[in-house]
Amino acid sequence: MRNFLLLIVVISMVQTDFQNELDRIILTFSCLPECTFNHSEITSATAQFFPTNCSEICGILVLNENTDLSHSQLKVLFSNITQLSGALRVENTSFTNLSFFTVNEEQGYVYHYCKAYGVSIVNNSQLTDVTFYEMFILYTDETTKECPYRIENNKLLDIYDQICTYYFFSEFYYKIISGNKRDCGCSGSDLFGFNIDQLENCVTLDKLNLTDMNDTSVDLRSLSSTALVQGDVNIQRTNFKNLTFLTLLKEVRGKNGPMMNKILMNIQDNPDMTRLALPNLRILRDYLRSFDTFIGSGKFIVNLENLHSNFCVTYQEMFIFMTQDVYFKNLHANYCEGKEQYVKQALDMYEICWLTTLRALKPNCKIIGGDLKIQSGDEAYVFKLENVQYLFGSVSIHNTNLKNIDFLANLRSMAVLNDEPAIKIVSNQNLKYAYLPVLSTIITKHQRTVVVHNNPLLPSDSFFLYPMRYSTNAKFVGDQFENGTPSGILSFIMMSIYSIFEIFMK
Repeated sequence: MRNFLLLIVVISMVQTDFQNELDRIILTFSCLPECTFNHSEITSATAQFFPTNCSEICGILVLNENTDLSHSQLKVLFSNITQLSGALRVENTSFTNLSFFTVNEEQGYVYHYCKAYGVSIVNNSQLTDVTFYEMFILYTDETTKECPYRIENNKLLDIYDQICTYYFFSEFYYKIISGNKRDCGCSGSDLFGFNIDQLENCVTLDKLNLTDMNDTSVDLRSLSSTALVQGDVNIQRTNFKNLTFLTLLKEVRGKNGPMMNKILMNIQDNPDMTRLALPNLRILRDYLRSFDTFIGSGKFIVNLENLHSNFCVTYQEMFIFMTQDVYFKNLHANYCEGKEQYVKQALDMYEICWLTTLRALKPNCKIIGGDLKIQSGDEAYVFKLENVQYLFGSVSIHNTNLKNIDFLANLRSMAVLNDEPAIKIVSNQNLKYAYLPVLSTIITKHQRTVVVHNNPLLPSDSFFLYPMRYSTNAKFVGDQFENGTPSGILSFIMMSIYSIFEIFMK
């Protein structure tokens, strides 16, 4: 009796979950009642309720072990479908293929609005063919450009050559593909000491998750071929001293977009780690950046947190973070000792000009190392800064006779790992104009702070120091700001103009 009651409760919960999902689909897609399939599985008993007179269907189409319709019967049942809004689930069946859908000759495709619900193809013991999905056009989530995709434990299914390279499918970063005869590639989602060797010779990984690894006998050299990680990187609670086992890693691609603040590379709580040691890393890319036109979109967020007290980043590593417009959630790091003379980007080498005094600085430097301090008497040498794009240090303009800061018009990115404010413009009696038009990234170890104070000729009602982006957002201090933010409608106007300019420059 007790087991019977438990079974009733479980069935009731399953039915409740199904109805909740179906209600969300109906609300999301404004489904017509007469074109909505309201049943939790497709069988000979429920097929009579299928809206065969509709070409645009809403529902959760579930084919499972209870489906007692033949392949040909399903093909007739689905023959009028040109659009599915909702989910498709094929689980625990004995079908050899899923070619139930017929393409409308005029339309040429079946449209699947799959956001949030997606596709699940799991535990189908005889399944060998899923090429049916090449005839589907997928309408994904507007924010993530993803559909939930799960294809697992179909022991006879070689999925690699069927849909893995299909355009829509290959751009899904968070699909779950495992346990088939042949999967899409190499998955780094759930790695343990005993299964890392399965990734030997894998050039591309879907995600990389290394957590709770403190066994010194674990051989990480199987990851030494990895050049691309497509998905999040998460390295937590390990005894790794560095990441030299990823020596060939060149690129990490994730998905964030304008609406999310997700960490795409998380290196956290590794108390023995003193270096990254990723000599070939060059690209940290938010795939969604290319889809959005709003300024500040497509941010790649990195977290370096709770590592060894001597953890440091090289200037080369920081240069890559700067060129890729990386934003740091936490940056528990200093610069490594030793002043590197050059940094590399692609095939180009760039000299780092190390600052002693502005007077001694050579002209035409693209990259400068050290805090840039411009004081009274330095006005005659600011022309040397006209080509500077990257600065390993802060900017301080104090007590000068400068009328503008146009000499920093090409400054794109700066990285400050000491306690100095990122930018400080104080007590410049003749300063009338201060704007950094292309500054896109400010990296700091602590809170990003911008101080603009006691510059009497600088207009306070419409002041705007640089284009506001996610990776330049800072705490503003001084009489030029109200409540810690830039004031005046001009801020919004200039931001909008720069946004349009940036789009055309891409």
